[in-house]
Amino acid sequence: MQARKNDVQAYSQVFLSSKNYDSKKIYAKRRKSLMEKLDSFCVFAGMPIEPGGEEAFVQTWTRFVQDPAFLYLMGVNQAGCYLVLDPRAMRSTLFVPRKDPFKEFWNGKRLGFVDGENVVARLTGVEEVRPIDELWDFVESLAKKYANGKNAVDHAYAFYYEKFKGDHNEKLKNDLKKVLRPYKLSVKSCADKHFEDRLVLEPERIDDARVAQKITDEAFRALLTEMKNMKTERDVALFLNYEMQRRGDGDLAFPTIIAGGKNACCLHYVKNDEQLRDGELVLFDFGVRFGTLHSDISRTIPVNGRFDPLQKMLYEIVLESAKVYQRVVRPGVALKEIGMICWEFIMMELDRRL
Repeated sequence: MQARKNDVQAYSQVFLSSKNYDSKKIYAKRRKSLMEKLDSFCVFAGMPIEPGGEEAFVQTWTRFVQDPAFLYLMGVNQAGCYLVLDPRAMRSTLFVPRKDPFKEFWNGKRLGFVDGENVVARLTGVEEVRPIDELWDFVESLAKKYANGKNAVDHAYAFYYEKFKGDHNEKLKNDLKKVLRPYKLSVKSCADKHFEDRLVLEPERIDDARVAQKITDEAFRALLTEMKNMKTERDVALFLNYEMQRRGDGDLAFPTIIAGGKNACCLHYVKNDEQLRDGELVLFDFGVRFGTLHSDISRTIPVNGRFDPLQKMLYEIVLESAKVYQRVVRPGVALKEIGMICWEFIMMELDRRL
């Protein structure tokens, strides 16, 4: 039992689990639900490489972020992994790189295949674990099974988006096509079936989202008491990141944006190193990951703590637009139906007040 607890801690950012619920059961339930929707086998690709890993001389401190579709089903936050779902056998097979002690010496624990060892299966709860070099032979064996016999099908599934080109999921689709061609099987996207499950938040994910929101709110309130001591965007970002991360499980949701003055006009400004100037506004865009859920909060305040009349008017218009938007958001309403409401309100108020 102690060895298993040590495994969970050693792989804590590699396999995302919670102390509040049985993560393995949650992931297994999700895989089962998707397999019940499939009439053929399905392949998912995780992100292929670590950040900067395409260049031999680059090693960055950037946190690895897994493909959300893969993470939802496995909780594995590690590069170079694949998942194959076999709905006829109701069996999930996880493919991981072979264990590399030399790499672990430098970078820490990674899920890796070792003959005769069951650490990965025990940790993740997946039915079967195989080395990555066996992936396409395994897929070919499933192709033979699904293309022949009484219940033969003419397709297999992969997770990809038709409109996205050049990403790892399109590469997966193209690689799978080559393997399936001799068996006259086509490739279909399972994205729609996957999102049927993923878009409905389970109680556990709702709880994680609420914790992430609480952490972010507390960090922001802690920052407000210290803003008078902040001289640069960097001062603010460092303080806010620390307050979020010390309250959570160690990860930001995305790079924090602290944009003073005109820098707020850059939608994804992350330089975060300029002076904060008296009389200007500063935009915050920040969030934290808790479990596999994230918070994402945007706030704008005056650097000196006081709005001038124009800033106050603009702030109030934007605030009221958010309240208008919130009143029309409800179950069953599509985002495309309400996406322009806040912008129309803002333009209307600007025309009325200016």
